[in-house]
Amino acid sequence: MATIKEAKRSVTIWALMGIFVITAVFGTVIFLPVANAEEKPVNLISCRSGTVTILSASKELTVYSYEIKGIDRGSNGDKTFENFTHRCMGVTRIKGGDQWTTGYCKYMDPDGDFFILEYAGPGGAKGVDWKYIQGTGKWKGIKGSGTARAITRGKPIVKGTFQYCAKITGTYELP
Repeated sequence: MATIKEAKRSVTIWALMGIFVITAVFGTVIFLPVANAEEKPVNLISCRSGTVTILSASKELTVYSYEIKGIDRGSNGDKTFENFTHRCMGVTRIKGGDQWTTGYCKYMDPDGDFFILEYAGPGGAKGVDWKYIQGTGKWKGIKGSGTARAITRGKPIVKGTFQYCAKITGTYELP
């Protein structure tokens, strides 16, 4: 027959094991969605045409705004970003030979769902850094970031316009 001391020790061990099991189950349920969120690659070619509105242009400082519209070709194996259309608006400042551009883009998938990203950086071949700031529909809650840089630029088809393609890379994650 067990003594009272042994019985208390047995109850304490079973209580600790029960707390451990409850904590493990609760922790798995709470953190499972986070563990299931999978970071996926962004890899696409984005071709665009835009217009420029000059605010001021001099040797010392040039500031202009621009609007871009285009279409994207996804190069992920699953064609995630295939046939997205986009519109971007931004401002570029050139001072002392240094360029800085900042702006926002809306990318819309063929179903009409979209995400918004913001970007900033020197632009052109040097590229910009971007990050998602909003999503709708299947893109709701999107997170991620990356870089974009121009890979080709054509002669402007009309004065005050520009045409180019950019390589956009990074990662995204959906809840």
